[in-house]
Amino acid sequence: MRALALSTASTRVPLLLMIASVLALAPAGLGRAQTVSKTTSEAQPQQSARHTNAHADRVVLVPTAETHPAGTLFLSSYEVVVPSIGYAFTDRLHASVTGLTDLDSAFVELNVKANLLRSRALRVAVHSSIDYASGEDDGELLFGRAGITAQLCFELACRTSLSLSAMLVAHDELDTILPMGLGAGFTAQLGEDLVALLEYSALINAAREFEFIDLPVYLVGYGLRIAPRPSWALDLTFLRTMESDDEIRSGDASVFDLLGVPFLAFTYRFRP
Repeated sequence: MRALALSTASTRVPLLLMIASVLALAPAGLGRAQTVSKTTSEAQPQQSARHTNAHADRVVLVPTAETHPAGTLFLSSYEVVVPSIGYAFTDRLHASVTGLTDLDSAFVELNVKANLLRSRALRVAVHSSIDYASGEDDGELLFGRAGITAQLCFELACRTSLSLSAMLVAHDELDTILPMGLGAGFTAQLGEDLVALLEYSALINAAREFEFIDLPVYLVGYGLRIAPRPSWALDLTFLRTMESDDEIRSGDASVFDLLGVPFLAFTYRFRP
């Protein structure tokens, strides 16, 4: 009996040690699994377009519903000669100032964009701006713009998306409503560093004629975006009006009459 008891005891000891080791390792394994899962879920937003693409806040001219990551300082240049500087105060709010002058005329714009919704398939943002323009012959003009953009994402990172935007322009005279802007823009990720851009926008009369621009204006923008690094992006695009031009149609058309006007945009950003 004693031998049987010793044999049974010797059998139970390894079994108990095995059970104890399994119980001891299980929480650690579970903890590692939870850590990996948590890390993965937290890493996904870091791969979104606004983290990897410095131009994720717009198509060509049509805005998207995205903002720059919190703490980002971004410097932009349009057509080389029009500078812009901006800062992202939070993950959902950024502002920028754009200006140009030749001492005889000037243009300054203060723009603010706020993201209201950022889900897997839909992003929504509101944006507003105050614009000042002056010229020798046209005098001074102060006006503001307010709009909203909905962005439909075709993937989790929202690198391929469709943006629909609408805005209203208001004059400094409170009883005056000027043009209304409508736009639709599509971005398609072609590779790690290349994005195709296509948009259609219109500026139409809302209540009265706009003295500075002949309305309505219909504009098509298209081209490519090069974004090899999260810190900078370059847009090589064309902008073409869709109105008929009898002079061009009856005369010799140049390449730019057919393709549109080249439009270059470059952004470099500093992230914390």
